[in-house]
Amino acid sequence: MQTEPYAHLEIMPALDWSLYEELQGSFPPLEVIAGGQEGYGSNQVVRLSAREVIDNAEIPKIWRDFFTYHVSKDWWGDIVRVMGRELRRSHPNIEARTGRALEDWRAILRGDDGEAEVRLDCLFVYNTPVTQRSSVKGAHVDRADKIFSALFYCRHREDDTPGGDLTIYRFAKTPVFDKHQVSTKRLEDVGTIRYDTNKLFCFVNSLRSVHSVTEREVTLTPRRYVNLVVETPFKAFKVPQMNWASRLLYRRLHREWTRTHQPDEWNRRSHSP
Repeated sequence: MQTEPYAHLEIMPALDWSLYEELQGSFPPLEVIAGGQEGYGSNQVVRLSAREVIDNAEIPKIWRDFFTYHVSKDWWGDIVRVMGRELRRSHPNIEARTGRALEDWRAILRGDDGEAEVRLDCLFVYNTPVTQRSSVKGAHVDRADKIFSALFYCRHREDDTPGGDLTIYRFAKTPVFDKHQVSTKRLEDVGTIRYDTNKLFCFVNSLRSVHSVTEREVTLTPRRYVNLVVETPFKAFKVPQMNWASRLLYRRLHREWTRTHQPDEWNRRSHSP
């Protein structure tokens, strides 16, 4: 476990190789994840959530079982055992806000009705083939109601495309954001998590948890992984915003970079975690 610049854990291999080979060999193709829809472009995000996977006969049973476990109370218990200390350190008032210790939090599938302190999701994710070198996501923090995220990378063995790695940062200047994005001029690059085969990267999400995805070269091979998400029914932290003048300047300076290096996002069902 690394605690700086924010709590994160990198595990490789994440699973026994025989189990991983069975999973990666049955990873649903992009056409299934996209539900037969078309219209996505270069290096864009396509997702399919647990709600659309668990009872979906098109998805192999081994994956449906994988998803079922990773939206369960038992999975939340595993997270608390490994990351509980850092969840409390990053969000010291979160248990008081719920009136329950993390170990006693109720967990439900994101989107379900019912009383719970955490909502869990598990998503297949593709970044589509790249026709123009680009980054799928610039420097940002995840939404303030997300307290934990994990990326289970399922890179194709034949994929030798440079890029698609995760960069983690610390703040070199006072944190201010344009929504959830932040200028790299305020950041210091402190490490890279390589996009790899059978790798798990997980982190506690907070104001400090800034990350981005490095530019990926032109390729016909999509980038693929599973995203494991834990959300609370309230915002766990505040994201300080730029004043209007700084925001206008930031957007003007970054408009051209964003257009050429960070394509618009495409999501099945218009759903974004």
